[in-house]
Amino acid sequence: MDLKYKCLILDHDDTAVKSTPNIHYPSFVEALKDLRPNDKPITFEDFVRYCFNPGFSSLCKDIIKFTEEEQKHQQVVWKKYTESTVPDFYELFAETIQEFKKQGGIVSVISHSERNRIERDYSIHCGFVPDAIFGWELPEKQRKP
Repeated sequence: MDLKYKCLILDHDDTAVKSTPNIHYPSFVEALKDLRPNDKPITFEDFVRYCFNPGFSSLCKDIIKFTEEEQKHQQVVWKKYTESTVPDFYELFAETIQEFKKQGGIVSVISHSERNRIERDYSIHCGFVPDAIFGWELPEKQRKP
């Protein structure tokens, strides 16, 4: 069978894997508990809404008003979660990508995730590493905007 599209360019977080409910939100809640134990916790819905608009950076800097030191702590907590938690792929995503790859398709990922996390998640859930990965470790002009 000929593939209509020879190459897929995929996002990773919250497109392929459930990273916000499995990693991003719980790590943010833990960091907030550490940094602002008396503040009311942010709900999952508010977290998602703020990450969409005005964006995660603005949530941290403008809304929560993290200091530079607090921002570093939040990143340490987040990194701990990304290292220790393998997020689930969305239902049928892995099977669909495996079939596409089996038919000779090229799979590439462009994401705010780090390359080693993308490789780990695909290896565990799909049994292969994407053909090309453009992750967070690349210079800003080469990664997802």
